[in-house]
Amino acid sequence: MATFKEISAADIKTSRSALNQLVDIIQEDISGSDTRRQFQVFVTGGIGQGVTSSLFQTIYDQDHTLQSANAVMDMTVGLYFSGSTVQDSLVSEDASGKLLFPSESLMMREKVDVYKQFAATLLGDANAYFTTPFGSGEETDRINNAFFVCFKRLFARDKIKRETFAMRFYQSASLAGNSYRCRREADLTERELIAIGNPELELDTAGNHIVDPPPYWADGITPNLNVSSTGSVAIFTDIGAATSKRTTFGGEVADIVDSADTSTKVGLLFYDAGVAVFNIDRIIDPDQAVMGIIDGMNAETVTQVTSSCAWISYANNEEGNPEPDGNDIDSDDVVQTLSAKPAGSSDKAYVVSVSNGQVGLGYGWQGHPVTGTLSEYSNAALDSNDDDDANPGYMDGTGDNYGAGNPYARFVPDFLVSGSIDNIVDHFSTCRFQSGSLTAITFQNVTTINSTLIFCRTTADEFNYSSNPTYIDEENRVRVIDEGQEDTQRSFTFATTVGMYDANDNLLAVAKLSRPIEKNDEKDITIRVRLDF
Repeated sequence: MATFKEISAADIKTSRSALNQLVDIIQEDISGSDTRRQFQVFVTGGIGQGVTSSLFQTIYDQDHTLQSANAVMDMTVGLYFSGSTVQDSLVSEDASGKLLFPSESLMMREKVDVYKQFAATLLGDANAYFTTPFGSGEETDRINNAFFVCFKRLFARDKIKRETFAMRFYQSASLAGNSYRCRREADLTERELIAIGNPELELDTAGNHIVDPPPYWADGITPNLNVSSTGSVAIFTDIGAATSKRTTFGGEVADIVDSADTSTKVGLLFYDAGVAVFNIDRIIDPDQAVMGIIDGMNAETVTQVTSSCAWISYANNEEGNPEPDGNDIDSDDVVQTLSAKPAGSSDKAYVVSVSNGQVGLGYGWQGHPVTGTLSEYSNAALDSNDDDDANPGYMDGTGDNYGAGNPYARFVPDFLVSGSIDNIVDHFSTCRFQSGSLTAITFQNVTTINSTLIFCRTTADEFNYSSNPTYIDEENRVRVIDEGQEDTQRSFTFATTVGMYDANDNLLAVAKLSRPIEKNDEKDITIRVRLDF
């Protein structure tokens, strides 16, 4: 039986400690179809078979169909209502406040709502906007197009530890088969890669070529929407967060920067909420040409869409040599049309199939992929008669018959507007993180442990006798004292358990000692009981 002693307030202390755990998310967890789960709750009607999509996707640490799988994080995208991506595509707003967008767009209202939901949760105002650096008043620092990564409570715990976050991300989509330049007709097999956004591809405000005359061009675009990125990889981190502590409605927050240049702010990390907000315009190349198949309102199935290419040879200039004659493109310049084939392929042409419920993004005339004003070099001569065209100078020849898709599509804003949330998250997951065993995202979490320490103190004269009936024998003699030694031996006990009772003698908790402790009249013992929560 137990012996009781009252615990005073002086015997109770409280403390707080923290436990850190390393979380390591590999590329395969994010890119894999088994570990990435979609929740197709958005459904369209009308043209074709319709489009179904998730509002977010969840990443698991193993096959999500297994009962032992743990959800690691959610990923989604959102658009700021007053940002250029939304405003440039917004048609109108009806009397009930419903936003109306063109039929070429997809899930625009949902993308706006996602942004507002995160703004309400993290900033305290659904109409507010994120900026990086945090709190900046510059319009150029506003995050109009956001990529949200939300870590689950099981892994983020109480918060994310400062200066432990890092994410490996590819800023360029696949570069295989992008625009190439041919300086001479003989160089067609030895192409020199031209990066998207090169000023040589641009026109000035008057419509003249910035580089005059233009060089020889050959269009070799191949789909890059669902191809693993091969360009430059960046490491985004929250380095410097420990020296710049800021708190907002959603808790502690710090800027996420490019590790190669910490002055480049690419997003925000909300430590308490376990949410990372990335500026899509800064973590990817927004002007890079995009080409591929996405979900869309299409009732037709088109097969054997062949991509062709055109280039200018200047073979018939006045000097009779193959170099540019310095004049504008005219009828004297010979334009040849060839088949564009995927990089490393011996096929004659690149063939795609567009099914019911899909549309092509980045395909032009007869499936011809083009990259911005590059087409104007080759297409102006091909279509010299602009009288029949609504868009003169384009490669349409038969009165603006473009086929499917936007031939000048860019990742921002075209892909963000035309793609579903699933299309965009799929691209980020499978292409920008790549597939492999390398670390994609890592951080340390913080588990705050609140402890109550109760000191159970016993003096020399206490707890030396047990109220257990077996402590005495049939003659009421203490069993631990030898017969005849009552004058020299003292009773003693072995403590094994500490019970915590309330004022009404109700047992609340039990603490077990790792081993029995002897208690006699020559010992003061203090047993510390720790309650963690």
